[in-house]
Amino acid sequence: EGIQYRATWGGHGSGFYIGDPNLLVAVMGPKVTEYWTQGTAAEKASERLGSTERGQQLMTQHMTIFPTCSFLPGINTIRAWHPRGPNEIEVWAFTVVDADAPDEMKEEYRQQTLRTFSAGGVF
Repeated sequence: EGIQYRATWGGHGSGFYIGDPNLLVAVMGPKVTEYWTQGTAAEKASERLGSTERGQQLMTQHMTIFPTCSFLPGINTIRAWHPRGPNEIEVWAFTVVDADAPDEMKEEYRQQTLRTFSAGGVF
């Protein structure tokens, strides 16, 4: 069960699941999911956001700032959409990883993003 939000103008929107990590596990694997739901990083997020629900239980979000920016928090990919003509678009894709994350977690993000949300990924 998720929550959807759509702005009444402009095409902006968001959606997310609360407390159900299954989709995040399926997409990014158990290591990334555990990093964001348990341990030091999860505790820091909860403290910074003032809530365990916001810090550790928001899962598999999608957000768009129409028309040129989309991102997936948790999966941590950002897409910038650049129209190049009436039938062409260029997509710039980025992955964002916490600078304080251990090297193993950074590598896990790199591998999971390559498998899923890269040019050769399944999504």
